[in-house]
Amino acid sequence: MKRCILYVLAICTCAITSYSKNIVFGKVVSADSIGIEYASVRLLATDSTFITGATTDSNGKYTLELNKNGKYILQYSALGYNSKQINAEITKKTTILPATILEDNSKQLSEVTITGSRISRVDNHLLIIPDRMSVKHSFSAHQLLENLMLPGFEVNTQAGIVNLFNKGVSLYIDGQPADYNMVKNLRSRDVEKIEYHDVPSGRYSADYAAINFITRKYKFGGYANFDVQQCIGHLNGTYEGYAQIANDNTKYHVLGGYSMWNMSRDSEYSLETYKFPDNPVTREDRNLGGRTERYCEYGQIRVERTNQKNQFALQTSLVHSYNKKKQDGLLTYSSPYDIEEQLSAFNKDNALSPSFSGNAFFYLPSQQWISINGSIEYTSREKRSLYTVNDNSIPNEAKENYLQATAMVYYSKSFKHNNSLVAVIKESFKTSSINYSGSFNSWEHLWNSDLLALASYRHQIRKVSFSAQLGFILSQIRFHGNKLSTKAAPNTYLEFVYRPTKFQQLRANSSIGFGTTPLAYLTDGEIQSDFLNSRRGNPLLKRNMYYYNNNLDYSIQFGRFNAASSITYGWQDNAIFNFYYFDSDKLVQTFENGNLYYLTSMTSLSWNACKSFRMNLTGMYNHREIKSFQTRFHNYFVGKLNATYFWRDFRFNVSLATPFKTMTDWTTTKNYFKYDLNIAWNHKNWSISAWASNPFCRIKTTSNLDIPELNKYWEIFQSRSGMVKVTYTFDFGKKIQRAGVDQLNTSTGSAIL
Repeated sequence: MKRCILYVLAICTCAITSYSKNIVFGKVVSADSIGIEYASVRLLATDSTFITGATTDSNGKYTLELNKNGKYILQYSALGYNSKQINAEITKKTTILPATILEDNSKQLSEVTITGSRISRVDNHLLIIPDRMSVKHSFSAHQLLENLMLPGFEVNTQAGIVNLFNKGVSLYIDGQPADYNMVKNLRSRDVEKIEYHDVPSGRYSADYAAINFITRKYKFGGYANFDVQQCIGHLNGTYEGYAQIANDNTKYHVLGGYSMWNMSRDSEYSLETYKFPDNPVTREDRNLGGRTERYCEYGQIRVERTNQKNQFALQTSLVHSYNKKKQDGLLTYSSPYDIEEQLSAFNKDNALSPSFSGNAFFYLPSQQWISINGSIEYTSREKRSLYTVNDNSIPNEAKENYLQATAMVYYSKSFKHNNSLVAVIKESFKTSSINYSGSFNSWEHLWNSDLLALASYRHQIRKVSFSAQLGFILSQIRFHGNKLSTKAAPNTYLEFVYRPTKFQQLRANSSIGFGTTPLAYLTDGEIQSDFLNSRRGNPLLKRNMYYYNNNLDYSIQFGRFNAASSITYGWQDNAIFNFYYFDSDKLVQTFENGNLYYLTSMTSLSWNACKSFRMNLTGMYNHREIKSFQTRFHNYFVGKLNATYFWRDFRFNVSLATPFKTMTDWTTTKNYFKYDLNIAWNHKNWSISAWASNPFCRIKTTSNLDIPELNKYWEIFQSRSGMVKVTYTFDFGKKIQRAGVDQLNTSTGSAIL
């Protein structure tokens, strides 16, 4: 296998180094000789077969690369201008074409100029040109995406979470994967356009949906961001600095930050009834105070090099996190005990995690490319807890060394008529060594290897496209002193897309997926959490989970409205749920397999009323059914409204959510009416924003767990607070836009029970 990989890499390297392309330079201008930015340039063969394309920069200039000389057709188009087509013959290695003039097609009626929509479909994705108001009233790319109010999207700018119909959206910058820190430091004014891949293909084929931010490119210089986020009323803040500098095709990125959380615990109350066969026990727990402390320091260095034929990136990061929780409470036991006890609980978690990653992307001849990615992360963690009631204590301690490594190779080949082939090989390896002491004493070592191999092909016939993905995953799990467990399973995906018009799309897909059981669930250890409860792993759990998913999406654009809807039905075999049973005088929580069935329907409507006001309305219905040691089903509906108004340098935003109940395992949680208020001011290099959730009342959630062994009711009142964030940025040298940086993940891996 290793020898084959070396042969493939050698062939690719020879092809890359020996291949030379013809370069075509050109410019697109208006009738008054001003360069037109964002214009689309398409190069076609004489039989109208698409070969390559480009988009003009801020000066109207573009560059095309050709494999060989010959006669071609060039097509030019831009929003607000008439399209144009010319014939060209390329005979040299470097060709400079004369400027192409596009005629203005805007119509002026009563001082209103209509130049067309800023959202247009290009092949398998939507091309979005951010409007001036959205850019002006946002600082980061997250805020820009929220201002655009795409139907079905839910953007949490504080947490950096982007969902489409409650499913995660993958984010990219100039085609490179981007995480929260990358997108947060990407300034909206440096985003030229956005590609929304609602039918992901090529390098995005593994995503449910993808957003790719295309940025402005410069040759030299840099910029720096300084970000301060502080909670009003509590000691909670994040302080971060980011800097980038570029020299020709090489870019250097440095990120450093510190976050802290030192606040009194949320007010909690719980009432539990333990249904022991001989002697039921009722316990009331009232929170009398306590504090939660969280500290995190993180830093990262990244180096990138990009040219017309390949891209390289190397990065290293270091994350240190320290969490400490203290809680005081009063426990009241009913008959036959009728006693009160003072409770004191202490938890500490200290982790240090260095990581290293790299990726390489190669453009190959004949519409091919190959991508190689790898990463390795090590975590040293120590967790301690002490539960004390009166003079009796339960200590627990776990020390862990955790290692995770991944390697992935992508290959893609494009054909005529937007048809394409993609092949993927991915290996993910995890190993954990844990020392338990206290209520449970043991040393455990476990590892897991998942090898995924798949190939997908997309074929398009006019308004219809089909996609089929076939593959398998080979999973291996082993615990110290046990035999190796090996399992192979299929991984398939089928998709059908129909576009009756350029403003409508119908998409249907069906998939079979495969996942492995988390390592922490498979331990045979037990940790006692208090004098009535303990947690145990279950080595007899099935090692594999199967996912069956069927989805139907529809989207349409009409006038100032954009609408989208989605219906999803599926089920999961060997899903994992909490399972409870009595052992002596304790209730043991462990894990059990079962089946999960779900049906979700969502509809979203966005309305751009005018340049200063826009809103989004979303409704969702959800049905869940669990079949394990008992059967449970649940239904809920939730409606959400998000509205934004722009005035001068200010942005006013309000979002509302109706009350709704959710079900997780056997617990139902009621979320009461919630509203968020956000005010932001953006001017030149400064951005100041303030927000709060339910500022005039306390946020309350109530939960209920009802099973044959236990009935538990608890409620949480969150502390009332607001947040203020101040960001300052400045350029040095000539401004340069970053393209995919600081993929820093401040979470750390673990397999502790």
